[in-house]
Order: sequence, then C-alpha cells, then structure tokens
Amino acid sequence: PHEGHWQAEAVSGLIDQFFGCQAGMTLRILRDVGGNNKKKTSLVDQWLDQHGNHIVQLDSLFASLRRTGTIDLTMLTVAEQRLRSLYGG
Repeated sequence: PHEGHWQAEAVSGLIDQFFGCQAGMTLRILRDVGGNNKKKTSLVDQWLDQHGNHIVQLDSLFASLRRTGTIDLTMLTVAEQRLRSLYGG
C-alpha cells in the first residue's frame, strides 16, 4: 500500500523497472547461451549453472525480504538494483 501521489508514482515507476529487468534478463540469457544450446536443459537452467555465484547472492536477498513480512519501497528498490546489476543493465 502507498500513501499519496508521489508514492504512487514511485511504485508505478518501480513496477516498470521490474518489467525492464525481466526483459533485460531475457536478452542476457539469450545472448549468453542462446547460440550454444547444445544441451537438453533449458536456456535459463544453463545460464543459472554458469552464474551460480550471482544467484546465491540474490537468493540471500530474496530470503531476507521474505522473512521481513512487510516489504517497503526501499527494499524493493534495492532488489530491483541487484536484479539490474545481474544482467548488466
């Protein structure tokens, strides 16, 4: 929930940024693995295998967010920044 016009604008902008992260991760995975898909596993699984160290950091962040119970705008902003850095956005 948000209060006021400016907070609503911030939430809307952050949602757009998360959609941008989704698109950016998709492009990154296709670029990194797309042409080399010789295995029978998914492109995403192959990419995750190659970038396990980054995934461990994100798992820790998201586990922490789940434990807090109430997630605020600041926490979501940090999560978006970490996702964006994962694909180089």
